[in-house]
Amino acid sequence: MCYSSGATDVAAGSYSVTPEAYRWIAIVGAIVFSTLSMQDLPDVVGDAARGRRTSPLVMGDSWSRWEIAIPIFLWSVFCPMFWGVTWLGFIFPLTLGAWLAFRILCFRSPAADKISWKMWCLWTGILYALPLCTKM
Repeated sequence: MCYSSGATDVAAGSYSVTPEAYRWIAIVGAIVFSTLSMQDLPDVVGDAARGRRTSPLVMGDSWSRWEIAIPIFLWSVFCPMFWGVTWLGFIFPLTLGAWLAFRILCFRSPAADKISWKMWCLWTGILYALPLCTKM
């Protein structure tokens, strides 16, 4: 969030950053905080061998997957609503977020998790771009 707010201040130049922008930065921080354990799924074996205490190892695979999938789906609905985007602005984050949540819960192999991790990166990129889809 510090990086985002600093970059936003620099990009704003002589303009002041709005309270809405700071709320969005906080939301983006919450998205990352609540879903970043997605990165732990593809390498559970390696993390266990190194003695790491990642979410899937500490809480179990199923619990960990649910704790990632539910926020992904909820953020996929909330973020377009926050920006008041048109129905077209809902399509990409909601479709990708729903598919990603489904994949996380149903496809449980290291190879599938690697694809889901890449999809998570794309999904967050789409969420970051939502301000471009606001109704003007």
